[in-house]
Amino acid sequence: RLTASNFHRIRSRRSNFDALASQVFDFHFKNLSYIPAIKYGIENESVVRNFVRTTYNKFDVRKTGLVTNPFMPFFSSFT
Repeated sequence: RLTASNFHRIRSRRSNFDALASQVFDFHFKNLSYIPAIKYGIENESVVRNFVRTTYNKFDVRKTGLVTNPFMPFFSSFT
């Protein structure tokens, strides 16, 4: 799948597509929670979710995981 995380690398690749494909597929199996920005995001997901839920009560806020557009399944995002 084409996610925001790897879109630029794919779009700007000029050669060695096999190595890029390997990196994209291997990326999904790595634990990245030790990276400060990712750790911070994980620790604050519930805080932000609760803020959005109380501030914007018109929206239904849910913990969903990977979101994919059924008409463009090659685009996806984690929420």
